[in-house]
Amino acid sequence: MAAVWKIINMDRHTSKSGKSDVVFQIHWECQDSEIVGAETFIGFDRGHVAVQTDTLGDNFVAYGDITPDKALEWVFANLPDRTKDEIEAGLQAQIEADKAPVMKSGLPF
Repeated sequence: MAAVWKIINMDRHTSKSGKSDVVFQIHWECQDSEIVGAETFIGFDRGHVAVQTDTLGDNFVAYGDITPDKALEWVFANLPDRTKDEIEAGLQAQIEADKAPVMKSGLPF
């Protein structure tokens, strides 16, 4: 399956630099899954990114006009320590690790 990115929340200043509802942080999550037989293996990650609000000139997008695609564009442009591809590779690594565990727990009786 392909990774699915989702915006789960946005933090905003009610007023900044003469603009209203200025988004300064976006919370995201990303999930991927693979079905093998009757089992579903899931990789999951979430985080948040800061959005640059110091220069609100011509690039400002009013809060009510922000689309999921625009918010994801901002997320991908502002990931602080990993890229989109690295996050998606991490999901795949989680799935592969779950498919071939190196540790198990339980009782033999």
